[in-house]
Amino acid sequence: MGTGAFTASLSSKGYTMNIYNRSFYRISEIRRTGGIKVSGELEGFF
Repeated sequence: MGTGAFTASLSSKGYTMNIYNRSFYRISEIRRTGGIKVSGELEGFF
């Protein structure tokens, strides 16, 4: 499970998540959109 999947999974259960990465570009899309869009076993925007 990648960082995005793990974060989305916990977020879907009501946990507040903070994501940090040394390379800003790796999380810039999440920051720009305000969340993570997932599809598969878990569906939604978290």
